[in-house]
Amino acid sequence: MLFLSPSQISTFRDCPKKYSFKYLLGRVPMVDDDAKMFFGRIWDDVTGVWWEYGLEGAVEWLFDRADRIDQVEAAKIAALLKNYNPPRDRFKFLGNQVKAEIRPKGMYGVKVLCIADTLLEDVETGEKIVRECKTTSRDITGYGPYWQRLQVDGQLGAYYHAFGVERMFYDVTGRPGIKCCGKDERAAGPGASRQQVVDAYQARLELAIEDNPAKWHAWRAVEKTDADADEAMDDIVERARMLRESWKNTWFPRNSNQCMGVYGVCRFLDVCTGRASLQNNSLFRDYKRRK
Repeated sequence: MLFLSPSQISTFRDCPKKYSFKYLLGRVPMVDDDAKMFFGRIWDDVTGVWWEYGLEGAVEWLFDRADRIDQVEAAKIAALLKNYNPPRDRFKFLGNQVKAEIRPKGMYGVKVLCIADTLLEDVETGEKIVRECKTTSRDITGYGPYWQRLQVDGQLGAYYHAFGVERMFYDVTGRPGIKCCGKDERAAGPGASRQQVVDAYQARLELAIEDNPAKWHAWRAVEKTDADADEAMDDIVERARMLRESWKNTWFPRNSNQCMGVYGVCRFLDVCTGRASLQNNSLFRDYKRRK
């Protein structure tokens, strides 16, 4: 049985060689591709706690991990959390990181595993809802390209089939580009400690978020027609078929168009060009899936 996920399929689509390094050989860069990804994971976790236990629980969760999160990053999370207010009372919490499987049509020995960030139930209609948590530096106001792209997003199509839902809610948060700087040192005053400077930075960021909350937080339903869902399944089947053939033949070609990707230079580039070994433990580590 070949178990896949939307993330695996997406990685394979971007670059089969990168897919093989991570999912076949089980090696990933020692340093994350980008600090933005770490920020996104922390925000995903803390908002999951918010949905289950409310603001107090989320703040406590963040405080308990203060020694594992950079002070400035923690300040960003805390400032965003203070102004985070999706319609929690409208939904019943069913679980975080909820798993469901789909079998691509006409394919045997292949399952696609989907994990919903949060599964909710509309208290008025009884309808099940998948909440997908995202962070981005793109503009999330209005209905620009960020939201348009979701209409053709393959992951959403997979989730519709896996969880049998008609709607998904995208819980999107803007990633702060505002930096901790001299302004905060001056606000904290002469001789201020590092924590006092960061506290001044957090207060400044909170004001910026309060001034324009729509720039930082968006909670919107994304609906798919039956035709959209069918097309998404066709995409999954095609990608899964290609992936299965690659596994059978252990052939994972490189895609040089992704050497300079969304998150900058691919950290596997030196391996592909023969300048580094995948077994170099100072550069790469064993891949461990998130629980």
